[in-house]
Amino acid sequence: MNRTIFLLFIVLLFGCSRRDESYFLESGERIKKEISLELEAIKTLSDLFARHETLAEYFNELADLAIEARTFQIQTKKERPLSAFEQASSERLSRELQRVLAIAGAQAVIEKCQARAVEKIDSFEKKNKSIA
Repeated sequence: MNRTIFLLFIVLLFGCSRRDESYFLESGERIKKEISLELEAIKTLSDLFARHETLAEYFNELADLAIEARTFQIQTKKERPLSAFEQASSERLSRELQRVLAIAGAQAVIEKCQARAVEKIDSFEKKNKSIA
């Protein structure tokens, strides 16, 4: 009886939280847009300091999503190239990030904002090196 309840719990837990490709695409686009909007508002180092905590949260959220998406990709063995829209939004984000990085002193702040996200991704890649 306890085993049946436990198995039912596991099925419900993982069955209800199953992600699909569209979830990752939509979530990734949303996070990239949020980061781009934050970066667009930054004109000075003071602006960056005022927004650094929000940026760090978005970078962490994006790292978590990337890890979850890569895990899904490994499990399903599904890979696909970026669409033109996804490529354009990634390029927009890259341009904004490069613009902000050109502000004197901004590189150190951005690196600090991204540090935890980079650690998460590095840790994931090290754990999954033999799988990829």
